[in-house]
Amino acid sequence: MWSLIPLFLLGHPGRRLNEPTRELAFTSLDDWFVWDFHPSIFLGALALIVLYTLGITHWRQKYRLSDTPVSARQAITFYGAMVLMYLTLDGPLHHLSDELSFAMHMVQHLLLQMVWAPLFILGLPGWLIRPLVQKEWVKTLGRTLTRPLYAALLFNGCIWIWHFPPLYELALTNHPFHIAEHLLFMVTAVIFWWVILSP
Repeated sequence: MWSLIPLFLLGHPGRRLNEPTRELAFTSLDDWFVWDFHPSIFLGALALIVLYTLGITHWRQKYRLSDTPVSARQAITFYGAMVLMYLTLDGPLHHLSDELSFAMHMVQHLLLQMVWAPLFILGLPGWLIRPLVQKEWVKTLGRTLTRPLYAALLFNGCIWIWHFPPLYELALTNHPFHIAEHLLFMVTAVIFWWVILSP
């Protein structure tokens, strides 16, 4: 297993890493313990947790959304998705994916698209979502976007476009664009998985 670490620490093609830094990446594990802290990610995850917690407790009773409380398994799934999102976007994995490793950059994206998104959906009770889709235009938009063909085209198209070399480099060198990339990956992944896992 340890023999695979150099493979995962390969630098981004065309990145600004100089050769001594690149060589250091093969011998040092220090980068696996660097924690990048971004307040926007922490506050975003916290906001989702607060809204969800209010929804399944206070708002459920106040607005009579459901007589049945959310199951412990469903709540754990949602909170687990939030922890995964935070660790994926704001920890050692983020540092490695941004500064050193193309492979870890791809792992970060796959975790958001293939693990976080389905966990996020599985943690949502249907009665919590239903009030948000009552307006006719929201229903129409939702039904259109979650048609299997459209959802697949959005999901795969987003991945393809952001890995077109000029946009890929732009996301690596411009932090707001990098944030936009991750948000689009997450939104299109939720749309894609909604077709299969919608509550």
